[in-house]
Order: sequence, then C-alpha cells, then structure tokens
Amino acid sequence: MDGKNKKAIIIGCGIAGPSLAIMLKRIGIDSEIYESEKNTSDFGILSFTPNAVRSVKTLGIHGMLQADPSPNVYFYKHNGKRIKMPDMITELKKAKVDHGMMLRRSQVIQTLSKKAIQDGIPIHFEKKLVEILEENNHVVASFSDGTQTKGDFLIGCDGPFSKTRKITMPEASAPTYSGRIWIGLDADNLVQHNLIPNAFHMTFGKKVYSGTIVFSDKKTVWWTNVHCSKDKLQEFKSLSPENLTQKLLELHKDDHELILEFIKSTKNRHVIIPLYVIPHLDTWNKGRVCLIGDAAHATSPFIG
Repeated sequence: MDGKNKKAIIIGCGIAGPSLAIMLKRIGIDSEIYESEKNTSDFGILSFTPNAVRSVKTLGIHGMLQADPSPNVYFYKHNGKRIKMPDMITELKKAKVDHGMMLRRSQVIQTLSKKAIQDGIPIHFEKKLVEILEENNHVVASFSDGTQTKGDFLIGCDGPFSKTRKITMPEASAPTYSGRIWIGLDADNLVQHNLIPNAFHMTFGKKVYSGTIVFSDKKTVWWTNVHCSKDKLQEFKSLSPENLTQKLLELHKDDHELILEFIKSTKNRHVIIPLYVIPHLDTWNKGRVCLIGDAAHATSPFIG
C-alpha cells in the first residue's frame, strides 16, 4: 500500500493497537488510537518466547523494558512436595536455544503506549465505539461521546468482545465461554515466602490447579484456575469479596499452607476473569475494516 497521506483508525490500546501503529508509522501511514477505558490495563503477566522477543526488538522497545529472563517452571503436589522435573532453562541452554523473557502485562502496554506517543501517534481514552460507516473512499468511526473521526481504514484491536467485530460482522460467532475462570491477584506484598525468584511455581491441588510467579524483585502474582459451568458463572461473579475469599479457602483447604497464606494475605482483593475463546471466523476483514489480535483469534491462556 502507498502510505502517502493515509490514515488508520485503530480501536483499542492493548498490545496489538500500539504495536500496529508503531509499525504503520515506519511505512508512512499515520494512525490515531482510540481506547474505550480511562487508562491502560494494569493486570496480568506475559511470558515472551524467543520469536516474541525478536518482535519486541523490532518495535524498538526492548531497551525500554525491565524484563526478567524467561522463568523456570517448578511443579508441586497438593502437599507442597516438588515434582522432579528437568530444569527447563538449563536444557534450553544445552540445546543452544535462546529463552525469552517475562513481564507484567501493564508494563508492556505502558511501554508500547509511550513509544507510540514518542513516535507522534495520538492516543485517546474513554472513546467507546458505537458506529462504523464507510463513505466514498473513507471510513468514519463514531463514539459514545458524540465525536467522530475519519480515516482511510480502521483496524479493530479491541479484544475478544470486540465492538468492531460486532458492528462490522454481526453474523460472526460470539466469544465462547471455556468453562473455566481465572482468579488471582497481582500484588507487591504477598505473604513472605521462600519460593525461588524468577520462576513459575505450579501446584496440582486436590480440587483446582494454581500457580505463583515470583519476579526477580520478589513481587509476586498468584492465581488459581477453576472449573465453573456456564450456569454457575454469574453466581460466581456475583460473590462479595469476602465470600470469594472464603470460596478460595474452601477450594484450597486440602492444599499446602503457603497457598492458604497467599489467599489470606490478599483477602477481599481478588480478580475474577472468565476465560473465553473466539470460534473460527470466516474472514478477518470487511471493506475498509480489519480485525487483529484477540478480536480475531482469542485463545484462552492454557492454549495461547
């Protein structure tokens, strides 16, 4: 495409949106990013494989990130006894395979957004998309606050519940609930522990599977993966913070004490995230509108 005097409207300021805008800028296409929320996400972790690290370097943000090397992984029985497994990082080094890196999701998004702004790409927050119209050789996006913007094409980077997809491809299948919910907390001050830093610690509990990730600076993220039928989902989501804490303690009552201490030390502050996938879409584009990222091919964490 001849990028001269072209403008892209990008819906969503997660991972895909700023990444796309940065690369479009390099081929002469200007972009503006529109995000429905007040600010960028501050929750979750990302583990980058070597090919993803190469992409980060291509985007020019590698030096801006303070990343841990790819973490080792340790598995435990419900009673806390470690299951003997090969040392993954050592094995990768023996095979002369580069390992990746691990970061908080918020850090990646904030760094991408900072890079986009440095490159002269405007980012607008609290812009909820309500309508997309194609007219002549342009596309017009309208937002809930009454404002509009015009561009040569529009890219929907707005996640599994993409408004772009719903407007442009109303016949497309809706996200499918996976039957699992993710409950956890990204915290600076979890209970004191002696877990190895820069590592995933995965526990096969009696009832549920859980994980703890410890960064090099000892900051810790804890989560648990719970089977929950679609019928029970709303009931689970409507639990009060206090009742959710009690539910977690009940689910993990037969597991080792450290997990119970994690739950108690972060009581009433846990986040529930139902896991969804996007069924196969026949097409990712229609007219001057295209989908990328989770808007087009979301997978749940145990797949992606």
